[in-house]
Amino acid sequence: MVQSILHNRHIKQMVLPILVSLCFVDDCFGKGCVVDKKEILKKVLSDLESSGGTNTDHKTVEKGIHEGHTAFGTFGLMLNTAKEMVNRKKIKDKKDLQILDMSSDDEYHKFMSNNPDKYNEYVNRLVDHVWTRSEEDIPIAATMWHYGHNLRKERADKILKKNNKYFERIMEALERHNETSKNTRKKLP
Repeated sequence: MVQSILHNRHIKQMVLPILVSLCFVDDCFGKGCVVDKKEILKKVLSDLESSGGTNTDHKTVEKGIHEGHTAFGTFGLMLNTAKEMVNRKKIKDKKDLQILDMSSDDEYHKFMSNNPDKYNEYVNRLVDHVWTRSEEDIPIAATMWHYGHNLRKERADKILKKNNKYFERIMEALERHNETSKNTRKKLP
């Protein structure tokens, strides 16, 4: 079903919100299932950024705010993004403050490798941020993650509609994780 929609841009723009909703309720409708769509988002982001964690050797960014920097980890978190998160955090621990002093990717990658809990904290906070800004829309949240976590929803939607290849990658990841999510759905009591 997804593949046929991907070939018609006008149809996919109209059907996208419905399709994404159906991806998560197709076999649960009326059966009292709950799907954690934010966890699905994390799986999609992991697929898009590092092929599900199998390719974490990220390329150096050639232009923009991250020019000259290389992402870290399964979710491709950038040093500048981590610094911004530290600056916005009201209560900082000593590890957070260490990030502000970092200037090289090597320092940052070593720090995150040695502090996986801190890396996961930052990933989860950023996922929460794009999830809220996207109004719980997985393709829009994934676009915000990739193109700028502070994008307005309308801007992310325009980017997504113009970039067919990125849209297709998101939809393929959603389709893959729709199948695997069937095993992780929780039944309501």
